[in-house]
Amino acid sequence: MSEIPLSIAALGGAYTRLWAQFSEFPTRNEVAEHIRLFKPRTLANMDYQGRGPAGRRAIGGQICYPREQVVLWLASQMKNPHEKRTFQPTATRSGLDQPFGSAAIKQIPQKRNHMTITVREAKAALAQMKKLTPARPRLDDDAKLSLKKTVLFMASELIAMNKRGFTMKELAAGLQVQNIHIKPATLNRYLNK
Repeated sequence: MSEIPLSIAALGGAYTRLWAQFSEFPTRNEVAEHIRLFKPRTLANMDYQGRGPAGRRAIGGQICYPREQVVLWLASQMKNPHEKRTFQPTATRSGLDQPFGSAAIKQIPQKRNHMTITVREAKAALAQMKKLTPARPRLDDDAKLSLKKTVLFMASELIAMNKRGFTMKELAAGLQVQNIHIKPATLNRYLNK
């Protein structure tokens, strides 16, 4: 058996015993069964909400966690069961000093139950959003596109038309009139990715 990490030893006896009882990567079912506070489905929901143990990974088709993270998470649950796990900033967006993605989510105040924002804050947020560079480079008008890239290029409008009542068959027929030959099933698959 490996040596107990200092972070676990600092928590005290019950947590060190719990750490020793888990395998290196206990499954979601093992965690739920062992601690008997949550059902596996509840733990899955907590994961989805960002409140489950950190370090989740799939091993052999099952969701597993590093045992140290399980014990640390359990200790944090005893202190504050509704707290989301925090994310470390991983990168910044071209030229801006502000983090993006999960790092930006960390900066959102978690104490607000409903959104209240001033017009000034909204204008500042919009100005920052306008400074972001696109994740994909812009295409020039003469760029050659594959069928899939053509559909993805048009995806937002095609999805909006579908929501307005056009069927995939009607959309595919409309694209064929424009010399874009695609079957409804293929169009549906590309739009739902």
